Amino acid sequence: MEIVNSIKTPSTFLGECLQRSEAIFVQVGVSDSGDSFVAGDIHGNIFTFDLIRNRFNLIKHLSVPCSRLAVSLKKKTDILVGLSDYSLRCYNTETQEQLACLRGHDSSIVNISVHSSKRYALTTSSETASLWNLDTYERKRKLSITKDIDLITAFFIPNSNSILTCFKDNSILVWDAETMDLIHELKSTQSLDITYRAFACNHDGSCVASAGKSNVIHIWDIAAQRIRRVLQLPTESKQIKQLEYLPRHIYPEETLIGELLLNIRFSRF
Repeated sequence: MEIVNSIKTPSTFLGECLQRSEAIFVQVGVSDSGDSFVAGDIHGNIFTFDLIRNRFNLIKHLSVPCSRLAVSLKKKTDILVGLSDYSLRCYNTETQEQLACLRGHDSSIVNISVHSSKRYALTTSSETASLWNLDTYERKRKLSITKDIDLITAFFIPNSNSILTCFKDNSILVWDAETMDLIHELKSTQSLDITYRAFACNHDGSCVASAGKSNVIHIWDIAAQRIRRVLQLPTESKQIKQLEYLPRHIYPEETLIGELLLNIRFSRF
């Protein structure tokens, strides 16, 4: 299945030619049930897609693009939206009401991770990671990042009390969420050929898929601290922008790889 955003940008003149371009999707969030997802485009339009009823709905038209989306909160009708104005906002998809606007980052939020209890969310920007209480919509903790290298993402590992952090030098570190003690450091000479920018853990938290500015995906075994599989995409795939594991009940035969939803930038000829 392929979904294309047919909304056009406002007309602009380039030289003597009138130009109209498609408003491309920039972020996608898939529900735990797998029967719906939320997508945001470059103009800040937030859509919900119902795959069972084959319907979609425009939730909000925002003035800035979304930088990250998170769904499947404690209330299934609620979603979290990170915007390029550095804010984190919560919306109800049925009433289209804004429930909260949280601020605390000094750059765009690049990842939102929701704890399995649904009580907490971990947001990441290049300078820090923040832990939010979703019951009170207050920041519970600001995580100190001691590395001088920019942080790419931080997220909860499913079915564990661990946090995985990834930095721009391709280092992948696993921490205890309570004590913040280092548990694992994932290193491999194979990772030197890829600039990691996108990550996703499978549902039992045993592995993490890592990809970026390449047509290759590395599947890391977290406990063994090594790359178990390498997935090769077509050569015209130049960058993998986002990775998501689809819900296990849809693909019960899920193995170490499972079923991945990819957001890919292709080369233009």
